[in-house]
Amino acid sequence: PSSEWVTLNITKGAQGASIIASVLANPFKDEPRTVYITGRTCDGDAEAVLTLTQMPEEPYVTLGAAELPVSSDAAEHSVDMATNLKDGITVSVDYEEGVQPWISDVKTGDGKLSFKVAQNPASKNRTAVITASGKDSFDREAKAELKVVQSLNMDPSLAEETDFSHVLALSAGQVMESVYVKGTVVLDGKNPNFNEGYYTIQNAEGQVIVFKSSVDLGLKAGDGITLWLLGADL
Repeated sequence: PSSEWVTLNITKGAQGASIIASVLANPFKDEPRTVYITGRTCDGDAEAVLTLTQMPEEPYVTLGAAELPVSSDAAEHSVDMATNLKDGITVSVDYEEGVQPWISDVKTGDGKLSFKVAQNPASKNRTAVITASGKDSFDREAKAELKVVQSLNMDPSLAEETDFSHVLALSAGQVMESVYVKGTVVLDGKNPNFNEGYYTIQNAEGQVIVFKSSVDLGLKAGDGITLWLLGADL
């Protein structure tokens, strides 16, 4: 067989010498190639043969994104996909523990990975991981993963009631939970001791939440209020 793609650092050496074989890239996408390297004593009394087989191009599966945010609506989505596997791609979906499946019709073809998502009825984001994988004829595996993050449902009628303690324990920043609290107005946004637009509500346990509104809510002390917190800045 041809040895044009293999170069040896030495062709002669003393006992204990090391031979380094440098190889060129295999240009064949589907076929391995082999070369036989023979070591022989100078007197020809003994020899050994090293069989060196170079595999073809490594299998690969690549996706156009590692993470895909999607809205809470039911819809079909797709990302670009490239692969050199000829025996087909297997797809699977992994969900968070305790979550019912919400991704369906996962397909590959025409350079795309496509799938459908059901509407998210929950008041928090949910995540799933789609894996596309396969093996070549030499049993070498390639795979790629897509993390799908579906937004929580923005319908206020689906918000969940929580308590003041939960709100007070939230980290500073934007509230990403669709939750609400119920309380009684203590300060109506017009108290001279506070900047205009700041309201104070209180629950039966005496816990207090202060919030700001850019518009006059028309509230007065003693009014009951339901405060939806999704998107608010703490």
